[in-house]
This record gives sequence, structure tokens and C-alpha cells, in this order.
Amino acid sequence: MALIFTAMLAGATAWPTYANARFGYSTCYPAAFKPQQEADNADGRKFLDEKGAELLVFGQYAVDISLADWTANEAGTYTGNRGRITYRAGKVDWIVLSGDDGAKFQFYIKAVKRDDRFVTMQLKYPRAKVALYRPIVERLARCLVVDSPPF
Repeated sequence: MALIFTAMLAGATAWPTYANARFGYSTCYPAAFKPQQEADNADGRKFLDEKGAELLVFGQYAVDISLADWTANEAGTYTGNRGRITYRAGKVDWIVLSGDDGAKFQFYIKAVKRDDRFVTMQLKYPRAKVALYRPIVERLARCLVVDSPPF
């Protein structure tokens, strides 16, 4: 049954696309993830699945902070006191982090800096289901597109 769900989440089927005009980005997401209402300030959206995962995509203006500092702050909210970063990669205008909270969840964060804004994708999913979400993370890693300048 888990194999069927994984195929449904990450498989060859087309994933819907969410586009955000305010911050000029788009991303695909698994069809099994249900979009929640867009944020009141139109910066992004949350998507939830029935297995306990949460996908957040959002933009924000960032004039006085570096991408590395901002991402470290974000990662701290995911790792807490017991978690750790297990993977880190990046360049001047993007960074990727993954790790765990030391308890129940794994996370994947990708942030892209364009001009005066950051666009971020964050996936949090149950540690017990790492194998299930691995192909989803791999596909999400290729989905985030940030235009410069915004639409």
C-alpha cells in the first residue's frame, strides 16, 4: 500500500502548479497534497497531505539580511534544541538544507534570493516515512522557479 501511495505522490503523473504573482514564483506539488487557503497577505500557500506532511511555499522581502543568515534562522525553527542539519548546499543566490527535529519530523528547505526578496519552499514530513517522501523531495527540489523581476 505504501508503494502505491509513493507512486501516487511522486510518480509520473502530472503535479499541479501553484503560482504566486506577488513574489514572482511558481512550484509544482503532489496532487495528494491539498492546498489550503492562500495567506491573507498573498505571500504563499500551505499544502497538507493525509500522511502528516506539510509543504509551505512563500515569499518575503529581505533587504537587510543575507540568505545564509535568514536560512539559518529558519532552520533553527525546524531543528529546535535536539535536531540537526544533515545536508547543506548552496551558492550566492540559493541554499538547500535538510535534516530532522530530533523527534518526529524530517525537513527540506530550499530558499532562493532574487533582488530584494527570498522565496522559500519548506517540506516537513514524518521521520518514520522517510523512504516514502524521498522521491517527493527529489522532485520538489526541481520544481521551484523564481522569476526576476516578479510577474
